[in-house]
Amino acid sequence: MRVCGSFLYLGCVLEVGCEKGRYNPSNKKYKMIIAHLPLGYLLTKATAKIIRTHSNTKGFMVAGLVGSVCPDFDMLYFHFIDNGRHHHHDYWTHIPLFWFGVLLLLAGVCKWLSPKHLPLIIVFGVNVIAHLITDTLVGDIKWLYPFNDAYYAFFTVPARYQPWWLNFILHWTFLLELSILLTAICFFRKYTLYTTILTSAITIT
Repeated sequence: MRVCGSFLYLGCVLEVGCEKGRYNPSNKKYKMIIAHLPLGYLLTKATAKIIRTHSNTKGFMVAGLVGSVCPDFDMLYFHFIDNGRHHHHDYWTHIPLFWFGVLLLLAGVCKWLSPKHLPLIIVFGVNVIAHLITDTLVGDIKWLYPFNDAYYAFFTVPARYQPWWLNFILHWTFLLELSILLTAICFFRKYTLYTTILTSAITIT
């Protein structure tokens, strides 16, 4: 479980760092910055119960956590190759149809070659799609691309303040991110405490 805790912390740090790198006061395209990985943790636990898979196995948890931040791996391209010329939501890594195709392909290959690993593809896919949905909260996602170039977002965060991060933390949607983060921490601590007590009881007996 220490691996999961490290992922939760690292994800929050990377998300905030990446956002700072591309912030432009005149650019009203935003995204969720601290809740992708915590939400991934919660969804991975929930998915494990739904498909009755042991969520405490490292492979299942890692697959879920990687899926929760996988679309944002494009930040490497954004910083080191594209040099911030385009918003990273314009990259194919944030195009829903691309991911639907990839996930169907992976599921098909996995079912054919190694059915026992299909739950890993499922939890990875659940978290990838959840990432795109949460980015749509205050960010712009091309849900109908390539059939339509329109961007879709539920809400807009106005660029009113400097430094850049005030626009995020002073918008009401940041409370949603904090609630997701705190919920994940509570579940993580509760599970860790339960595991510690159970291990101690087994050791004593």
